[in-house]
Amino acid sequence: MAGTSIKTAGYEVAGRGKQESKYNINNLNGMFIGEVIKNSDSLFTGRITVRISDFNGNVSERICLLCTPFGGHSAIVPSGQDEKQFGEQQSSNNGSPKSFGMWQQPPEIGTNVVVMFTPSMEQGVWLGSLISKDRNHMMGGNASSQSYKNEEVILSPASEKNPYDQNDQDTRPADLDGLATLTEQGTADDYVRGHSMSSARRETPTHVFGLTTKGGHVLTLDDGDKEGTSKNIRIRTKSGAQIILDDTHGFINIMNQKGSAWVEIDEEGRIDFFSEAGVSVGTNGDYNVHAKGSINMQADQGVNIKTTGGEGMKLQSSAGSIDIHSAIAIRSETSQYEINAASGYIKATGGRIDLNGPTASNAQQPTIQAQTVNSSVTSSIGSRVPEHQPWLGNSSVQESFETGKGNTG
Repeated sequence: MAGTSIKTAGYEVAGRGKQESKYNINNLNGMFIGEVIKNSDSLFTGRITVRISDFNGNVSERICLLCTPFGGHSAIVPSGQDEKQFGEQQSSNNGSPKSFGMWQQPPEIGTNVVVMFTPSMEQGVWLGSLISKDRNHMMGGNASSQSYKNEEVILSPASEKNPYDQNDQDTRPADLDGLATLTEQGTADDYVRGHSMSSARRETPTHVFGLTTKGGHVLTLDDGDKEGTSKNIRIRTKSGAQIILDDTHGFINIMNQKGSAWVEIDEEGRIDFFSEAGVSVGTNGDYNVHAKGSINMQADQGVNIKTTGGEGMKLQSSAGSIDIHSAIAIRSETSQYEINAASGYIKATGGRIDLNGPTASNAQQPTIQAQTVNSSVTSSIGSRVPEHQPWLGNSSVQESFETGKGNTG
């Protein structure tokens, strides 16, 4: 009897939800909105328990299965009897099945969800969660926003609005831990590498697709705002380690949690990297460096080069005044210069070799270049010396940040 209610033991079920059988069992049928009251699952399959109050004011609590948009497992039939074998071994009679697909966190208790029931199943299927008003700013990219910091309004990573906040719609409590991370990294004033503009509430219809975990990890694919900025893909952990592929400014940036190491490939093709602790390279093959420009190296605590085998060490200069094949000119102003061949020998050939001779004092020194964009290393043989952020040598910066009230910066 569609459209009527049928009295059952303990609650009423809408007529469209009653399914009779020879066992006199009433199963729900159709789609309903419920509230999550339990999100742990002893079977580890993502099941949730939902309270549904859609039946003439009465309440039903049902277990609902997770429905993922992509997932499954390989066929079980070919699985062998050897439970220790991995799937897809050489013989189709061996191996256990393999699972694959997308796995998602269950909704928090109190979340409204859409569930569906079919006549053939006592358990329902959880299809998705409903978005509450003012509860999706952090979705899509864990974006920064105008934020309260005591009595001050600042730009900061932010949480959702407090339900008791009756002020404007766009100012939220600051995520002070997130702001502290940006400050430590040196990106608190960087509107691309630091602050994210990617939010579900930036524009409508939204140009942002993203995943934000409960703990704060983020995967964002942003097609950009109305001004064409913020076109990027960003992977960021709660603690701030991140990878950014930015189409607006044309760079790729990788940074650790503290900003003590970072790498950037810019639109011009430059590769900059910085490390506070050191850079180490190890290889079982050759290590080759070739530059059509200059190779500039400077060390504040000495340069050590050693070879332990092969054909020894060879140095050649095809042109210029410092040469160990056609002309030798070595100059040291503050320390001794030592050459020690141990049990081997040293060869120096050239039309003229001056060692502490009348023309040796004319040896040219490397050109020292001012590092005008640096705050720590202000001069160096190198033409470009990356530093801890904020580094003014970054090839691309964004001068403004769009918030709900307009631009900031």
